[in-house]
Amino acid sequence: IVFKTGASTSSPSEKMRIDQTGAVTKPNQPAFLANGLASELTDLAINTDHTIVFSGERFDQNDDYNTSNGEFTAPVTGKYQFNFMLYTQNVDTGANYYQVKLKTSNHTYIYIIEPKFSSDVLYFTSHAPNLWVDMDASDTAKVQILQNGGTAQLHVSNNNNYTVFSGHLV
Repeated sequence: IVFKTGASTSSPSEKMRIDQTGAVTKPNQPAFLANGLASELTDLAINTDHTIVFSGERFDQNDDYNTSNGEFTAPVTGKYQFNFMLYTQNVDTGANYYQVKLKTSNHTYIYIIEPKFSSDVLYFTSHAPNLWVDMDASDTAKVQILQNGGTAQLHVSNNNNYTVFSGHLV
């Protein structure tokens, strides 16, 4: 079964499909996976929120993720699930803490890392899986990182496999 709608009856487009197994697909359902950066971020200034602008897209079903500013904009009010992973390098043990954030129009979700390692960490991946977020139409979501104290030596890798941001309407 295929459901179509359109501005005119002469050119409706597919909005939903239910196949013989009962699987339902919605080609315009908000969903995206952005990855990589235009270039590696290096020696990030301390005590500053840095927005991570993911410059590539594996997919963006409804064109809701903006690769120029790193923001997802909710097209409709609803519950959204977000995931992200940042591949960082040169993590300074002299820092008081790091905050990796999902910042939305309504709330900021913070993952805190206290770098109490025996020496500076060359490679470290931080992630936030399965954040369920309430968003209104036109609300935005973006990933940020902040280093409190220490030396401005943190890098965020532009590796497409390790630096990713995804989300979808649930």
